[in-house]
Amino acid sequence: MTTAVNLARLRSTREELHEGDEHQLQVVYSSIQCIIVEAPAGYGKTKTIVSKLAYMLASGNEAYHKRIVALTFSVNAAYKMKKDTLSQVPRLIGDAVGSQFDRTVLVSNYHCFSRRVLSRWGYLLAEPLRSFNSLTVVEDSKEETLQELRVHIRLTA
Repeated sequence: MTTAVNLARLRSTREELHEGDEHQLQVVYSSIQCIIVEAPAGYGKTKTIVSKLAYMLASGNEAYHKRIVALTFSVNAAYKMKKDTLSQVPRLIGDAVGSQFDRTVLVSNYHCFSRRVLSRWGYLLAEPLRSFNSLTVVEDSKEETLQELRVHIRLTA
């Protein structure tokens, strides 16, 4: 459990990192459990989410410790968020909580998260999804592949 002193130190460090940006700090300290952070490239979304994750883990709130999912659109953004979180969270809140990161926090893009859910629970939607992981992955950007499989999707430029 993180002490109040460590939580205060984390708060001070976060406020310095975010340079007093009230919108980012509002997300970091919010008690709302489902938050969507939207902003153009370079506005600090990843930094804000990393700070939010660190604060959630450090706060000791049991509701946060069940499972935390951080989703993004692209593989690159998910990789950056995971890399930044893995390197910064243990440093910010201590290795004890940081070592629980992989069991507590899932950082992914929407595509991988959906694939994960379908591979585990897809059979509840349709029996053929019971063998989801054995399905063939189709590169949908290649029209020839779609034609060979007789998939009727018209690609337009």
